Amino acid sequence: MPPRDFFPQWLVNAATPEELAVAIGAACPHAGSPGRGRSGDAATARRFWWLDDEEMPIRAARRLTAEALSSWGVSDVVDTALLVVSELVTNAFRHAAPPVGFALALVADEPSGTCHVVIEVTDGDPRLPTTRSPDESGGFGLTLVGSLAKVGFVVREPGKTVRATLIASGRSGGA
Repeated sequence: MPPRDFFPQWLVNAATPEELAVAIGAACPHAGSPGRGRSGDAATARRFWWLDDEEMPIRAARRLTAEALSSWGVSDVVDTALLVVSELVTNAFRHAAPPVGFALALVADEPSGTCHVVIEVTDGDPRLPTTRSPDESGGFGLTLVGSLAKVGFVVREPGKTVRATLIASGRSGGA
């Protein structure tokens, strides 16, 4: 597995979901074909959902993440992705403002066989998240996410997107 800081520059530089989609399309010739990606083919897949705070959003986001990663055949980062999703969605509902959107993207790198799982949580508050000293009431989330994934922030009207990127060893089984 490559070191955690090994990310293609096009993935790091994509500021918005739209720019990420364009960058994925340019880097992966089969973009939009989520069933591809085995035996060296490049592949991407992306899913987006709006989350409602009255419908147990953290549970819903975890279920959607597990289903998406399973359908994409990515198994080695499921537990890590579920933890990252839980923390980011919790932070959006606890510290930010609606609306809250949640996106997952899978980018399979053709030459290396490495997959990048991109998790994005968008909310209506333009203030960037900050880390704080952990205590009995919390404060562990962003620090924990940062230890597991490459984290970035994008401010845009009317809010921001928090992006966490994980490296998976590759795809196995599934769609």
